[in-house]
Amino acid sequence: MLKQDALYWGPPVENGDGGFDYPDPVEIKCRWEEVVGEAKDTMSHELVKDSTVYVDRDVEVDGYLCFDKSLSAVEGVPADKVEGAVRIKGFQKIPNFRATKFLRVVTI
Repeated sequence: MLKQDALYWGPPVENGDGGFDYPDPVEIKCRWEEVVGEAKDTMSHELVKDSTVYVDRDVEVDGYLCFDKSLSAVEGVPADKVEGAVRIKGFQKIPNFRATKFLRVVTI
């Protein structure tokens, strides 16, 4: 199911100079589905979601995903400045019946 490529950055961390730094991006496998609808974030606030992304690993809310870009194309560029990178609004990890595998769903 996860045949597409994306880049993932963890959430920004304060750099001590009043700004933020992002961890280095990592390549992940995903299935990116363009969807328009309504969802609730972790605080039960209504939000409009643009896409649902199924990913191969756990990710964190406020991190960033970018579809179909290479690491070399974004080298040295902060996640929030990369064209096409979007902030992760929600993450769910759903186990199968025996909890041996998980479906990881990102809302952006």
